[in-house]
Amino acid sequence: TLQFDRDAKVSQVQGREQALRTTQARIAAGNIFKWTDNGKTVSIAAINRKTTNVGIVGLVYTPEGHRGKGYATSNVKKLSEHILQSGFKYCALFTDKANPTSNHIYQKIGYTPRADFVDIGYQ
Repeated sequence: TLQFDRDAKVSQVQGREQALRTTQARIAAGNIFKWTDNGKTVSIAAINRKTTNVGIVGLVYTPEGHRGKGYATSNVKKLSEHILQSGFKYCALFTDKANPTSNHIYQKIGYTPRADFVDIGYQ
């Protein structure tokens, strides 16, 4: 998650120990999913939040050397299927409108835009 935070330019990057604890908790809860190729993890995604009816996909990340090979597409598609097969009525995700790569991937596997959100920071 540290590299995800850096690449996604997250405003409050976690320290190494906090990132480890957060990741371990997500793994223990069964909310982190990895895509592997020849035994090497090449993409991760997570169920970020759950409501009664919705599982929300997040933390989709593919390290730089593995991008452009369809790993994230396959991972998100499989995770979305898992969410729906687990009893949720819907699965959802948030994406950056300015990122044409992720938007193309999500639309390719069946996601459609529903609403726009704005993140407002306070100082």
